[in-house]
Amino acid sequence: HAGAEWKFWPGPATCSGGGGKVTAAAMQDLLNGARLAAPRCDEAAWRFLGLSMAGWNVLISLKMAVWSVLAGLGWEPKRV
Repeated sequence: HAGAEWKFWPGPATCSGGGGKVTAAAMQDLLNGARLAAPRCDEAAWRFLGLSMAGWNVLISLKMAVWSVLAGLGWEPKRV
């Protein structure tokens, strides 16, 4: 997902089109049975410190993968 947001590859065609905006009129249309456009999956809904939720997921997953490899190799931090 982060790759689609960062334009490394195209996102799925089903959610990379035009995203719909939420307005009072759109909510009334939804209550009346209309279909609304799905949100875009190639644009982040929000960012924190420059990274979207998918970007933070990448960083945390990489950190946990490194920890897993180190634990699998039997590495332990030195105790002082």
